[in-house]
Amino acid sequence: MLNNAVGDLRTRRTRLALRDALLALIEEKGFDAIIVQDIADRAMINRVTFYKHYRDKYDLLEQTMQEMLNELSAPVATLLQEPTNHAVVDKLVPWLEHVAAHESFYRMMLGKEGNAAFAAQLRDYLEGMVEQTIKRMPRQSTTATLPLPVLRRFATAGFLGVVMWWLEQNRPLPVQQVAMQLHQLIQQLMPSRTQK
Repeated sequence: MLNNAVGDLRTRRTRLALRDALLALIEEKGFDAIIVQDIADRAMINRVTFYKHYRDKYDLLEQTMQEMLNELSAPVATLLQEPTNHAVVDKLVPWLEHVAAHESFYRMMLGKEGNAAFAAQLRDYLEGMVEQTIKRMPRQSTTATLPLPVLRRFATAGFLGVVMWWLEQNRPLPVQQVAMQLHQLIQQLMPSRTQK
């Protein structure tokens, strides 16, 4: 059992080192210019070890995208379930800090020349959470006549749009201020739930 635990830990460390290497290289030179040897060198492993974990740089990118999607979307789920001021501080601020910490990755993935698959995965995930949230809350007269798909897409596009604006403008506002502005938008869209 101990050998399995050590092996699992070693695998996790290697994968994390490869992910970190990929993110750093994306920031430095862009994904297209990266080769597997660059990633292996940055992670301080050999190419054979790289290929034990990933088929190629695209496989590593795909896995990294999925991991980042999971990290990005988890705090938003809680925020949408309880969009109060407390949730903004506890959940949305770390969410934005995560985006800021991996700014080059999210710029690349969500920007004009971005990765359509990643953007679609993130949008679909957020839309699913928004839909569940809207279905659970009483509708106010301001939103009662709007179809669910419209509300769902509007809320999702708002989150992603604000984040992309923030990144494109080199984060002109502090995280806390962006979080509060997003919270105000949620209050406008879902006033019955947020007036607490």
